[in-house]
Amino acid sequence: MSEKCNTNRIRLGDSERRLLRPARASSRSQPRPTMTQNSKDKDMTYDNQRRKIERLMENPDKLLDLPHTSMSIKKSYEPPDFVRNVMGSSAGAGSGEFHVYRHLRRKEMTRLKELEEMSHSERLDAEFKAKLEETKRKAQERTMKKKMKREKKKKKIKQTLKGKEAD
Repeated sequence: MSEKCNTNRIRLGDSERRLLRPARASSRSQPRPTMTQNSKDKDMTYDNQRRKIERLMENPDKLLDLPHTSMSIKKSYEPPDFVRNVMGSSAGAGSGEFHVYRHLRRKEMTRLKELEEMSHSERLDAEFKAKLEETKRKAQERTMKKKMKREKKKKKIKQTLKGKEAD
């Protein structure tokens, strides 16, 4: 009973096989780009940006059409008109209906929270504007009061000078 025994062979893993594999000549033949090679690209982008700015500054009166950002687009906080996943009148609540209910409830709670935050920020803005107007009004009243006082003092000085000249 002679069985062939492969005791001289060692099983190698993938990482060991990769180490023993010869390096590919095609991938190593070209040097990797360095910073000096990429500096041309950077100069090109700088030049392009400079040209665009110069073109814009040639006619400063011309209006620009800037694209809308996601921040500038207002979301609608109205309740949905059409509710999907409506159960029939004879159907009982199935096992999947809880998840549908939970999702709809979460959406509605998020909508209400955003509405509350929006109204809170609007209220704070209105309070700030009212306070700002009040401080401006008070400052203007103080300046007018001081102006009147200065004018009164000037008149008094002029009258005393005229009185001394007349004597």
